Amino acid sequence: MRRVAAVALAGVLAVLACTVPVRAEARSPQAAAYAYATAQAGKPFAWGADGPQAFDCSGLVYAAYRAAGIRLPRDTYQMIGSRLLERISRSQARRGDLAFFGPAGAPYHVALVDTGDWIFSAYEPGEPAGWSRTSVYWQPSEFFRVAGVAG
Repeated sequence: MRRVAAVALAGVLAVLACTVPVRAEARSPQAAAYAYATAQAGKPFAWGADGPQAFDCSGLVYAAYRAAGIRLPRDTYQMIGSRLLERISRSQARRGDLAFFGPAGAPYHVALVDTGDWIFSAYEPGEPAGWSRTSVYWQPSEFFRVAGVAG
């Protein structure tokens, strides 16, 4: 009986340990932005929206980094021109970095890098915020890291 109680108590403690939130200051801004963004999964797309009920692509990135304590410009065109961003190669891109789609310097879409070929974004009307996979037909043209955010 004691063994059963000890196993049950260990299980409860393990569950509690998994549900204790990581202190915000212990996470990098990159990780905090990614965590905020992915918590918005399933919310609807709306042009010009930056949360909390709906998002467009740049509104999601803007809100995610704002939640991490970094204020990026609000729209995709201003964002890519921000001095807060430093261009990186695809191979350097890490979770929470930014992937821009469209012509270099004039993108039409921004997303957060997940892992491998996966990104997280709010893409278009009718599609909820979520993960999507890049392909030869749907490929970021540029990658950026928010300056001062380690990868």
